[in-house]
Amino acid sequence: MKVQSHAHHASRLYRSHRPDAYPKLQGRHAFGQAAISANDVDELAHACVSSEHAALKLVQQWLLQDQNLDAIYLKGIMPAAQLIGAWWSSDDIDFASATVAFCRLHGLLHELSPRFLADAQVLSPAPSALLIPTPGSQHSMGVFMLSEFFRRGGWRVSSDAMSAAEDVVRLVQTEWFDVLGLSISSDRQLDLTRHMLTEVRLKSANPKLVIMLGGPWVHEAHPQLADLKPDLIGADASQSQQLALNYLRKLQNSSLSPI
Repeated sequence: MKVQSHAHHASRLYRSHRPDAYPKLQGRHAFGQAAISANDVDELAHACVSSEHAALKLVQQWLLQDQNLDAIYLKGIMPAAQLIGAWWSSDDIDFASATVAFCRLHGLLHELSPRFLADAQVLSPAPSALLIPTPGSQHSMGVFMLSEFFRRGGWRVSSDAMSAAEDVVRLVQTEWFDVLGLSISSDRQLDLTRHMLTEVRLKSANPKLVIMLGGPWVHEAHPQLADLKPDLIGADASQSQQLALNYLRKLQNSSLSPI
């Protein structure tokens, strides 16, 4: 499959986002500010399995109807990823089809990114976050979306996936981060994560580094989660950013309080 650059697709997306780019839309896509429905999510998932063009065209239609970008991210793209995952788990689609569909969803996020970050806040000083999937994990789309919300909230974000736990420990040991956000997708990653977080807490350049956990496994609220001793449990991408910021401010105010 020939893959074209995100910049190329972004230019197509934004050239098309003009009042005269399409005729007035008919049918169930003409929903204006209405919530993205389960049927819309289903259509986006099918479009991503079908073709890049179909997925791009559907998002163009949503943009033309002035659909809120937060809704496209949280109520459209993320549920579509979950639906594709469910299809794969139930053998409705094969691994190759699921992988291509996930890549197309991830590509949509890249294309929407300039528009999404256009009204980013400015925080001074800007807090810093390292947001990553568990080392070795292939599930990076949720972390990318989380990073988008953190950046729009005014954070300095590092989000490159790492292949080994030692790389994470080395990074937090040599660079200052206020928050480590870790996405856990499976209990198969539990032992590695437990060991890594122990090392992170011992060696972090920031002795008050905040550990925030999220991802599919965390959101299923497994009893073993308490063993990892997180400071914060992430919610959706938008709420997680504000949750982390509020926690940091509370820590700062606490440290400034007279004894």
